[in-house]
Amino acid sequence: SNRNARLTGYSLSDLQVMATHQQEKIEHNNKLLVSREQHLKYLKQQETTQEKIFFQRLKQHIEQ
Repeated sequence: SNRNARLTGYSLSDLQVMATHQQEKIEHNNKLLVSREQHLKYLKQQETTQEKIFFQRLKQHIEQ
């Protein structure tokens, strides 16, 4: 195929270096994704906490 034809100019060690770089990029992106997911979870928890506080205060205000 055309893709294989493009790779024939590289040595095995070139391809191994390229594969290693790709793997490092993937691992970096995975760490970034996990970090962002944790941050989003934290923000959602904060939002829920703020809503609980708001409704508790509203309830107290109504009951007075």
